[in-house]
Amino acid sequence: MKLVVITCHNQPDYIRAVTLRQAALNQAKVNVKIVKNKRIGVLRYLEIILKLIKVRLTFNPDVYLLTFRGYEILPFTKFISIRKKLIYDEFVNPIEWLNEPRDEFWTRFIPKSLFASYYRHLVKNIDLILADTPSHAKYSSKLSRLPVTKYRSLPVGTDEDIFHPIVTTKKNKTFSVFYYGNMLPLHGLDTVLEAAKLLQDYPIKFLLVGGGDRSKSKIQAQNNKRLTYKSWLAFEAIPYTIRKYNLCLGGPFGDTVQAQRVITGKTYQFLACGAPTLIGKNQASEIFKDGFNSLVVEQNNPRQLAKKILWAYKNQNKLVKIGQQGNKLYKDKLSSKVISQEFSKILSDLH
Repeated sequence: MKLVVITCHNQPDYIRAVTLRQAALNQAKVNVKIVKNKRIGVLRYLEIILKLIKVRLTFNPDVYLLTFRGYEILPFTKFISIRKKLIYDEFVNPIEWLNEPRDEFWTRFIPKSLFASYYRHLVKNIDLILADTPSHAKYSSKLSRLPVTKYRSLPVGTDEDIFHPIVTTKKNKTFSVFYYGNMLPLHGLDTVLEAAKLLQDYPIKFLLVGGGDRSKSKIQAQNNKRLTYKSWLAFEAIPYTIRKYNLCLGGPFGDTVQAQRVITGKTYQFLACGAPTLIGKNQASEIFKDGFNSLVVEQNNPRQLAKKILWAYKNQNKLVKIGQQGNKLYKDKLSSKVISQEFSKILSDLH
C-alpha cells in the first residue's frame, strides 16, 4: 500500500500531525510519503497543491491522509484523490468550533447556517474521518449529518521523547499547582481563578501560563499573591515544569459544548510525564478514575475544584501513586504505540 500524509497548517508540526505522521511511518508494510508545507502564509496552499500534483503523478498513492488543520485544502485534496481512498483528520469540527464562545471578532460575520451546509457537502463523500475521542466522533457525525460508521477515533498523544517520567525531588516549600494553555472558553480559566481565590488561606501556589493579554488582565485583576502568571513557556521547558510541580490541571473546566468531548493536549503531556493530573469530567473522561489514575471534578464548579486541590495538598503522599497509574493509563490507552496499532487497523479496514 502507498500512503501519502498531507499537512497544510500554519503550525505544520502541531502535535496531532506529528503523531499521525509517526503512526503512518510505523506501518511496516506501507510505503509512506510525507507532504507538509514549509511556508506558513497563504502561499502554503499553492505549495501543497503543487506538491500533491507531483505526488499523484510520480508516487500514485493508494490512500491519502489529510491531517489537521486541513479544512482549506480539503476541496483540492478531494479532487486530486479521485478514485483513491481519502482519510480526513477533522480533529475539530468547524461547525462546532464556530458555535463555541469565540473572542475573534471576524467570526460574527460568517453566516453559520450557510457555512454548515457547505461543510456538510464537503465531507459527504470522504471515505473515513478521524476524531480525537469517540464522543467527539459521535457529535461530529451528528453535526455533519453523516453515519457515525464514517468516523474513527484516535488519541492525540504527545512527544514521548521529551514527555516521559523522571523521578524528581520537588523542593517547593508550598504546594504548587501548574496550569497552562491558550485559555479558550472550553479550558475554564474563570473556574480555576475562582478556585484559587477560595484557597487563598492555604499554602497553595498556582503557576498560570498562556492566554495572552485578556487572560493576563483577568489574572492580575484577582490581586491574589498566590497566583504567578507567565505569558508562555518554551516548549522544551514544559516537561521540566510539569515534573517540578505537585499537581497539574488538565481540565477542561469550561463546560462548553466542545469541553464535553475532549481530552486536552496538556493532559496527554501530564500523564506521559507521570504527573498527578486533575481532570474535568466529560463524555471523554470515562477512562479516568478519581483517586486512582487522576483526580476528577465536575466542570464549571470552582468550589469542587478547590476542594479537590485541597485534598491533594492534604494527601501528598498519595499523589505519586496516582501519577504512576496515570502514566500506566497513558501507555495502555493513549500512547504512540496505541495510536500506531489503531491506525494499522484503520488502514486494514479501509483497504
